Amino acid sequence: MTQADLEKFKQILLGTKADLQKELGHHPLISDMGTDTEGQSFDEEADEAEEVPVNYGIRAALKERLAAVEEALQKLEAGQFGQCQHCRGPIEEVVLTVAPTSLYCRGCKVKL
Repeated sequence: MTQADLEKFKQILLGTKADLQKELGHHPLISDMGTDTEGQSFDEEADEAEEVPVNYGIRAALKERLAAVEEALQKLEAGQFGQCQHCRGPIEEVVLTVAPTSLYCRGCKVKL
């Protein structure tokens, strides 16, 4: 893989990281639940309470993806980006283009 290819993947990964961090900000773990329904129905408070487990699930998935991106960036810096974790061979560029956080080459993905 050329230096230009590595730089391209680095920029893709950095963009993905920024997008994931931004998305995490849109899903706070705790909503603003207060006493703003005094004398009103509790529908709004119930909706806010329902958001907590939903946001928790979304945040967990986003954090998992963010960790994979950060791991790929670390591998890139260490000179190990694009190396299959199973056979230690190169991961095909087409695979990395679709999923830059991929851990396995095509052959190993089929076997595993």
